[in-house]
Amino acid sequence: MDNLANEMGVARFIISLVVRKDLQCKSFILRNRQLLTEKNKIDRKVKAQALLNDMKDDCADFLKFFSHEKNFIQDRKRRQHHDATFFEKGLKVNADSYIKVLETVVKPWMDEVAAGREYVLQQDSAPAHAARKTQAWLFNNFSPA
Repeated sequence: MDNLANEMGVARFIISLVVRKDLQCKSFILRNRQLLTEKNKIDRKVKAQALLNDMKDDCADFLKFFSHEKNFIQDRKRRQHHDATFFEKGLKVNADSYIKVLETVVKPWMDEVAAGREYVLQQDSAPAHAARKTQAWLFNNFSPA
């Protein structure tokens, strides 16, 4: 819509208004998303079922930490900001850099918050999270003894 507004020499909101009201259309942006294959879906289901089974016992004393997700049920404060973390310009997060952050920041913080209680870290399927090296580190450092 920006390009169309620039071509016609009018404000963007005019184009938006015409598209919405006069043409009764909605703007659609094509987004690239991760393709979930059948194997991905099966893997996710198996892991989710295992996680749920592990958490059925003593769930009241079991803490759950989530990476890269906002927990809307517990974080009810509006405009709540977390401490800023700064990274070098152009830094790519790979398994090694992610493990370093887990070792130096995440694990110590989780140990402090948990205060001796059992906990689990749930994360998404970002490449650094799903890397074999990261999974091995997580298994050695987060799995119950």
